[in-house]
Amino acid sequence: VRSRRQRQMCIRDRAYLNPDGEFSLDIDAVNASATDNCSVDSIYLEETDFACAHIGINYVSVFAIDENGNIGTISIELEILDTIPPIITYCPADIVSCDSIIDYDTPTALDNCSNLNSLLTAGVESGVRFDIGLTEIQFSFSDTSGNSTTCDFSVKRISSPEITVSRDTTIFNGSAIGLTVQVDSAVDSYYWTPEDYLDDPSSNNPDASPIETTTYRVVVTTNDGCEMEDSVNIIVLNEVVVYNAFSPNNDGQNDYLEINGLDYYPDANVLIVNRAGAKVFESGGYSEPWDGRYKGEEMPVGPYFYFIDTGVSGAEILTGDISLIR
Repeated sequence: VRSRRQRQMCIRDRAYLNPDGEFSLDIDAVNASATDNCSVDSIYLEETDFACAHIGINYVSVFAIDENGNIGTISIELEILDTIPPIITYCPADIVSCDSIIDYDTPTALDNCSNLNSLLTAGVESGVRFDIGLTEIQFSFSDTSGNSTTCDFSVKRISSPEITVSRDTTIFNGSAIGLTVQVDSAVDSYYWTPEDYLDDPSSNNPDASPIETTTYRVVVTTNDGCEMEDSVNIIVLNEVVVYNAFSPNNDGQNDYLEINGLDYYPDANVLIVNRAGAKVFESGGYSEPWDGRYKGEEMPVGPYFYFIDTGVSGAEILTGDISLIR
């Protein structure tokens, strides 16, 4: 049997792997023929199935057999190529964050052949500090045949808003106080918690009238989606009433400085000074009220000033003036 091949393309034939990393060679694609002094029974290939392991030059034998079992053969060159780039299976969406340390999920890809390489070719890796502004991230995936594709996304870091809330405050039970929050960025929403005794938890300046000491926390969300929070402590006291004048002249009326409400505060301290700032009275609690004397001597008429520490942690010192008259 004499085999011959009529070439229609070039000296070396090329074949391309499909997305599954496979190629099947059909005898009709080889375009081989054979002659024989008797009739040729069949022409067939030594190998028909090719995969990633065959990338490069392959020598494929073509066999011809006649009706008597005689065999002729030729060898052809077949170059297997892979030109299909890797396929991205996951690429993060663009990220906007107020955090300085930003995490993102690593992109992934598949290839019709193995030995896929991944490389961060632009930007910074996940879990590190990002600069304020826009950072372009690119991951490149390539296979051993030089085919490549990229995953591109951006990370935008926004500076966190600065917020300032009301200072911690002391109020008397039954009264109200306005809470305030100031923000240096455009705000989308405010939310105060707990909502108890607030007239509008979604306001930047709600009125609060708690009946007991309460810490209010506000979460501020900017138009960029960043959140910041802060808190203010409202200390609620039972009202302490200090009479603004007394006349210690032993007539049985207003001989002592009356202070009502200190019974609620067993750890209270009462300090009274004259206009020069000199102490004229001090007492832990107020079981023995001031009679207008200091070390047994009558104090002169005129204004005096009181400072009452209720003993409640964080509560403001109650201050005011009184008049001693005779």
